[in-house]
Amino acid sequence: MPLARHGQRWRPQATSWRRSPRRSRWHLRRIAILGIPIALIIVLWTWRVHDVMVEGATIVPNAEVRNAVLAELQGQRWVIFSRASMILLDGRGIADRIRQQFAFSGVRTHRQWRGILVVTVTEQPIGAMVVGTNAAPLLVSTSGIIIGPAPDRMVAALADAGSTPELPVMHSDGAPQN
Repeated sequence: MPLARHGQRWRPQATSWRRSPRRSRWHLRRIAILGIPIALIIVLWTWRVHDVMVEGATIVPNAEVRNAVLAELQGQRWVIFSRASMILLDGRGIADRIRQQFAFSGVRTHRQWRGILVVTVTEQPIGAMVVGTNAAPLLVSTSGIIIGPAPDRMVAALADAGSTPELPVMHSDGAPQN
C-alpha cells in the first residue's frame, strides 16, 4: 500500500469497478422481495377465464351448461380478486355445483393456456321418457332420477319411430293413481 504523498489524502486502491458482492446480493433480495409479489398480483388480475368450452353434453344444451359455469365465475374472491382468475379458479367446486344443477353423473374441469376453461360432462344413461298430457316430455335416468325436459329432436324421433321407439316411453295423465 503506497503512503500518501505530501498534500494528498490517502485513498484505498480501487480493486474493481464492480460493487461489493454483499451489496449486490442485497439489491437482488430487494428486487425479489418487492418484485415477486407485485408480479403475482398483476398475473392474478390479468390472467382470467376468457372462454368456456363444454364437451360431452347431448341432452342438456351446451349453452345452458356454459351459462351456468359463467354464472359461477361472477363475483369477487377475497374482496379484490375475480373468481374468474385462472390461478385462483376453484375447478372442483364448479364441477360439483354443475353436477348437482344438471344431474350429471360426472363433470371435470381443466384449464388451457389461453384463458380457456374446458368442462367435460358425463351424462347419466337415459332409462325412459315420460310423456304427459299437460307437461313437456321428461327424461328419466336408469337410476330413476329426472334428468330434465326431453330435447325437441328426441321428441321428433319418438313421433317418427311410431310403435317401435328406441327408448321406453311411459305415458302419464298427471293424476296420482290410487
